[in-house]
Amino acid sequence: MNIKSINIILSILLASVALSGCAYDRSNKMVKGYKGSAWVDPGKPTIPVEEVVEVTTLEKVAEQAKKQHGLMHVHRYGEGYDILLTLDAGDSDVKFIMELPQSKKEKAGSDTSELSAEEAAATAHDQANGEITEQEVKKLRKVETMTKYILNAQSLFYKKQYWDALDETNAALDLVPDSAQALALKGSIYYKMGLIPEARSSWEEALRIDPELTQVQSSLSRLP
Repeated sequence: MNIKSINIILSILLASVALSGCAYDRSNKMVKGYKGSAWVDPGKPTIPVEEVVEVTTLEKVAEQAKKQHGLMHVHRYGEGYDILLTLDAGDSDVKFIMELPQSKKEKAGSDTSELSAEEAAATAHDQANGEITEQEVKKLRKVETMTKYILNAQSLFYKKQYWDALDETNAALDLVPDSAQALALKGSIYYKMGLIPEARSSWEEALRIDPELTQVQSSLSRLP
């Protein structure tokens, strides 16, 4: 074999090696992808890995949000209870009220408030009773004193001491102005004193207060 033949064989071998290297490089790019992307065609534009991951995450979040739409989670806990409530309201409006047991401190405060209110009411009731009792006592004392004045006036009337009897009757009316008995006696005193208009006025006032005074009615009927 001469030198020329050897050179031709070497040229053929080098060309084969070069073609094999190009084929391997192209296959490697198809397998590994451009810039590390997986299984892509070098002839087409590629999407960076970061964008693919971001899109996948957003899709997962959106899917989870759809599943959670309309769900309400209510967690309430305290002494002796722990409640976790989940409501699926959908697109509806929800309004709910939870009545839960009070803690010992809150209950004690509530009981104290109720007790204080009861004590305050009882105190006010006692005070009202005390005021009513005091008023009744004062009224009874006035009636008792008025009765004494009327008895004195009647005694003086029968003794024909009309002016003194009138003074006692006026004293009785100062204590109890709406005493029909005192007004009737005053009319009789005026009648005995000859003061007919004054007698008529007193008797009419007595009948206005107590229409059952038959003697006063008879006296008025005899007036001219």
